[in-house]
Amino acid sequence: MNYYADSDQDGRIRAAFYAGRDKYRWRNMTDMQLHGVMGLVESLEREFNDGEHFEPMPPGTGPVGRPLE
Repeated sequence: MNYYADSDQDGRIRAAFYAGRDKYRWRNMTDMQLHGVMGLVESLEREFNDGEHFEPMPPGTGPVGRPLE
C-alpha cells in the first residue's frame, strides 16, 4: 500500500511527524501513517458497517494506483 503526495504535502507530513512523534510514540513515519489511516478506517466502519470491523480484502483486490501520464 502506498500513496502519492505533492512536495508541499510531503513537507507538511514530515513536519507533523516531528511535531507529534514523542507525544504519540511514533517510532517512524509508518507508525504515524498507520495511526492516521486506522482512525479513518474506524470512522468508516462506524458509518458503513455498524461499527463492526470490515471483512479484510486480500492484496490485489483494490485499485493499484493511478496510471502513468
